[in-house]
This record gives sequence, structure tokens and C-alpha cells, in this order.
Amino acid sequence: MTLKDILCSKGLLTIKVHPMGGNLVLLSPLEGEDILEILKDAEGCLHKVFSSLSPWSEEVEVDFRIKWITIMGIPLHA
Repeated sequence: MTLKDILCSKGLLTIKVHPMGGNLVLLSPLEGEDILEILKDAEGCLHKVFSSLSPWSEEVEVDFRIKWITIMGIPLHA
């Protein structure tokens, strides 16, 4: 289940999710929506999904990246 699927299951259909690398995502509203209003209304359920919420800032830096890869045909003990 993706983060977008989780947000949709909680009724947050007007939020777009943009991966920023590491464990960071940028949440943005669909056009014509107010992200602050959406976040205020959904504050309770968002804190169950995210460890913290903070406004975007140019000072935000990604410390690490997570990448899942699939390797076929190589034994795990190799």
C-alpha cells in the first residue's frame, strides 16, 4: 500500500504526494485547494501516518536515499 493509498483511505483525496528522497515527502493540494485547511482538518489522522509535519523550507536537506532493487538469479548467500 502506497502513501497515496493510505491518504485516500483516510479521505484525503485532494493531497498530492511528491517523494523528496530519504523518508521525506512534500504534500501539495490539488489546484484550488488550501493545503493548510486540509492539514488542519485532517491533523488527527495525519499524525498517525507521519512522525512529524512541517512547512517546506529551502533549508530542508535529504540526509540519505532509500532505493529498493530487485536482483534475479543470484543466491542470497552469494
